Amino acid sequence: MAAEKLTVQEHQLPQLDTKDSSQKWRDELGSVHFRQAASEVVSSIAAGTSGAVAYGLLSASGPYGKALSIPVAMLAGSVTKYGAKGGLQEAFLDDKDHTLSSADLAWGAVDGSSGISASLADQGASRAFLRNMGRKELGAQTSLETAELAGKQLVEGHAWKGIQYNVFRGLAGGAAGSATWSTFHETHDNWNQIKSNPVDGIASTLTGVGIDTAIGAATGGVFGGGLTALRRSPEIVGRTMAGIKGDQSYLKMNEFVINDFHSNLDRLPQLKTKLDERTAVSAARGVSSEFNVAGDALSGHVNFAYTRGGEVENQALARMGLKNIIPGNHEYDAAGGKFIPERYPTVMEPILKENPQISLLNANLDLSAYPDYAKLTKPYVVHEIPGPNGPEKVATVGLITEEGAVGKIRYEDAAQTAIKTVRELNDQGIKNIKLLTHLGLDEDKKLAQALLDNNLVVAKISGGHTHDVIASPLWVREQQTLADKLQFWKAPREIPITQAGSSGNYLAENHIVFNADGSANRWLTTGRLHSVRDVAPDPGLKSFIESQTAEINQLKATRYDATASQSYSLANARNRETALGNLIADATLTGLQKRMGDEAPQIAMVHSGGIRSSIPGGQPLTRQEIANVFMNAGNVEGEQKELVMLTLSGKNIKDALEYGIREYPLAENPSLGQRLSQVFGNTSNSRFDEPGNFVQVSGMKYSFDLTKQPWNRVTDVSVRMPDGSYQAIQDGGAYKVVTRFHPVDKWNKAGLFGDTLPEDEIYAKLNAKPIKVSQVDLLGEHIQGRSLNPLVDSKVEGRVNNVTPVYKDISVRPQPSIVGYSTLAAQDAKPDNTERR
Repeated sequence: MAAEKLTVQEHQLPQLDTKDSSQKWRDELGSVHFRQAASEVVSSIAAGTSGAVAYGLLSASGPYGKALSIPVAMLAGSVTKYGAKGGLQEAFLDDKDHTLSSADLAWGAVDGSSGISASLADQGASRAFLRNMGRKELGAQTSLETAELAGKQLVEGHAWKGIQYNVFRGLAGGAAGSATWSTFHETHDNWNQIKSNPVDGIASTLTGVGIDTAIGAATGGVFGGGLTALRRSPEIVGRTMAGIKGDQSYLKMNEFVINDFHSNLDRLPQLKTKLDERTAVSAARGVSSEFNVAGDALSGHVNFAYTRGGEVENQALARMGLKNIIPGNHEYDAAGGKFIPERYPTVMEPILKENPQISLLNANLDLSAYPDYAKLTKPYVVHEIPGPNGPEKVATVGLITEEGAVGKIRYEDAAQTAIKTVRELNDQGIKNIKLLTHLGLDEDKKLAQALLDNNLVVAKISGGHTHDVIASPLWVREQQTLADKLQFWKAPREIPITQAGSSGNYLAENHIVFNADGSANRWLTTGRLHSVRDVAPDPGLKSFIESQTAEINQLKATRYDATASQSYSLANARNRETALGNLIADATLTGLQKRMGDEAPQIAMVHSGGIRSSIPGGQPLTRQEIANVFMNAGNVEGEQKELVMLTLSGKNIKDALEYGIREYPLAENPSLGQRLSQVFGNTSNSRFDEPGNFVQVSGMKYSFDLTKQPWNRVTDVSVRMPDGSYQAIQDGGAYKVVTRFHPVDKWNKAGLFGDTLPEDEIYAKLNAKPIKVSQVDLLGEHIQGRSLNPLVDSKVEGRVNNVTPVYKDISVRPQPSIVGYSTLAAQDAKPDNTERR
């Protein structure tokens, strides 16, 4: 008996010890109902994501794809829901607890469409939030594009703003997705009531939808904000600790900067008002401050023709308290697109002598061919500012773009010069260094990375050249290995970059807090832009400028009895045919044909870089508005040599058109992998700074295809005949062309006419004849007495045809707010395993 009992026990013990192991760990995951609910939620998230992905991919693939995008997205949601839920329940639930049914195919389609709704609303809310934030920071007059970019910079630069942003997106996306999801579900649940009692049934449905929408919105907002807070917790902790500690123990200063104001004298008195106000605030806080200019203070505005080569601009800057300035690439501009490097030092020498506190900085342009210029510049300047432990030295280094190497000026690589100069300063015991640059934003980023790659740091890069509006400093981080990233408690070194747009619309204020190694303290260093559009001008500076530029008023006195119903906009002049480009080209060609008869040019080729401003709509047009369209125009004598007539071969013309688009990126049809990368948000931050070589035309037509390699992109070039018909241009043919001197010099340097020749030889070779009338006069005569409409007069009509296939970007990406409505799917898990609704 005992033996028999033992035998039974021996057979039973394994059953007790080996209770289904999968059941044990399933039990540990919670109740059956919890696991059912989890499978509903997770599969709904997956279905919504797949629906948004399918919609995004197909809507970017052409008209047929767009037509199929919604049904395919619903199908993707259907299949994903069924597969994901089935897989999850197979893994985490016993067979008897499965709730998968054919109905999940239908509800998956609902999830897919809800994912689209959530993502579209999320993205729309994102755009609206960023634009509102950008305009709040930069002013209501800020363009939507600039405001949106500024908002993005602010969100990326400040954790609290990032949390607000993602809460708002989550609320919008969660609400939209939940409303879509709940409309189907509540209608299904209340269908019998709707049929028997429509009023009550619809009321019940709407009530349910409202409740679900509120729950989904709250869930989306909490999830978006919470996820952001978690992701940016190092920043939150860092800023909190830094705020508690304060900056009393650090060396600090305030730097005020403008760049690329291009002789826009009207802004300087407004800038001075804001500068004086903010400098006083700095002084009250015991913080040293300085005012710097990051290049291109001159040219690009009609005023430059009346300021004696930039004398007025620089005298005004000196009156504003200028400390450091660098030349850009427009300081040497002369009428006709030419350059006079010798003029700039002639203007600057007496100003620098009268104001020895001002430093003209240049570390990387070889000025040895101009000794009078070279003696005025310094590669860097060192100032002492008060620190917590006594005075400390701070150096400022000046770096300029290769485009500033005109005439006999020679360019030296900016990054290599910076590395050499920073090491030289470090060897002198100076570790607090900032850079004042006129290189462009992308080049500034490369410069920062080059310094970090060489184990060097600077506290700040204040840039110019590309007219970028940077509302919050952009931080370039040193490259990290996996081992570096694992040491998460060690903050990587970073270099902040700022830029203040153009035309003097903004004053950059940068509060720099130096770490012991000379780097900028990540959590205490700040920067912002002050819009000055609505600031009252400083009366003293305004009076000085007006006294020095009285001739400008003569421009306003010349009227054309002309108006434009709407603006002839400068936008896109550097990449496509525009009404403004056509108007200028037509005015140039027809005006010369009236003057010159049979000797007149057949073709006008307008270098888009010489188109500097829009023609405003809705106001009487004076010579000032027309002169402002052209770089360096306005002063009649200074305008007379800006145009030249050449005899070019058909091949020369084609090559000039190719030169205008050679730098544009190659257009490629994205692969599926690239599309998927776009879908999940890995978009490229690279951009193309349009150089201004694009050609607007009159008297001819051409097409281009950016899928072709540079120098092989232009096709279908034809010239207009006297009877109005067009004939294909002949490579060996000879054509009279009017253009500006500036593009001819560029074409010569690029080898379009064979070996690069001296100026006098190339003009003789091309039978060049300077035109003794300005573009301002030609355009003024062309519009005299007319009521212009850019949709009618010189309208876009196919003179320049971009035949590049259109590869649309992904417009919809799955967003985190999909979670908002997906949590509602937990309702579909039934505790008693009854059939889901």
